[in-house]
Amino acid sequence: MSNMLERATRPLLGLVALLSLATLGSRYVDAGAAGLGAPRVTAGDDLDEPEWEVSVDGWRIEVDGTVVPPPGTSPSPAEVEDVRDLRLERLALFADSIGRHAMDESIDWRFVAAVISEESAFRPNAMSPAGAFGLMQVKEVAAREVGVFPYSDPDSNIRAGVRYLSAMRSAFPASTPRDQRALMLAAYNMGPGHLRDAQALARELGLPERSWDDSLSSVVRVLDQPGVYKRLRHGFAQGPSVVRYVDRVLRRYAAYRRQFPALTMPSVAMIADIASRPEVGG
Repeated sequence: MSNMLERATRPLLGLVALLSLATLGSRYVDAGAAGLGAPRVTAGDDLDEPEWEVSVDGWRIEVDGTVVPPPGTSPSPAEVEDVRDLRLERLALFADSIGRHAMDESIDWRFVAAVISEESAFRPNAMSPAGAFGLMQVKEVAAREVGVFPYSDPDSNIRAGVRYLSAMRSAFPASTPRDQRALMLAAYNMGPGHLRDAQALARELGLPERSWDDSLSSVVRVLDQPGVYKRLRHGFAQGPSVVRYVDRVLRRYAAYRRQFPALTMPSVAMIADIASRPEVGG
């Protein structure tokens, strides 16, 4: 893994250094004088422009003093939700709606179930302080955007949420299926505008804008830093919590995939049977 990260990041860092020198009015700072043991590049002194710092021999990118974590950095174990509780009994209550609407949008129903589990723990009347409602924590603006209104009952709420996930898939094509799911989740959780901000920042840093594990997770993680968000079109985003959200949903999706056959439509009977097995948490 470390070899893969090294191969992936070294060319990118070189590109970032060149871009910084070519487009940001940069100056070269002698490595010995900087005390970093590696060449460093910073932007000009104009306070209206971001200040960049790039270390070419190792991963170190700063944006106005905010360090962008290395790509592929995973949350610590304490930040990752335990996925042993799969909430199968609650899932069974909405299996039919989840299966139908997921099939309509060509999305794996287990992925939809993982989103619902994280968003509301399968509570149909859940309400967030931000005004998101229902199983999939849908906001009115999102429901209207995908043509589902009203969206208060469980079936229409699932339909609206699945359609919005589908819209995010179309808006943010990705490098791999895992990246695609991660980008859908990030956009679903923090809004497409913030994800576009993260992609724009990734491009400026010379990082791939369609890869979650290789770049965007690191960039999203610093969207709550003043030195970063004050320069972005859509401003502040709770970046670290978004990264944790994506990680939790993907882990729960992986757990559902282990429990349920790949192409089987969900049913109350199937889920009840699996939930009754002693080795499975309910």
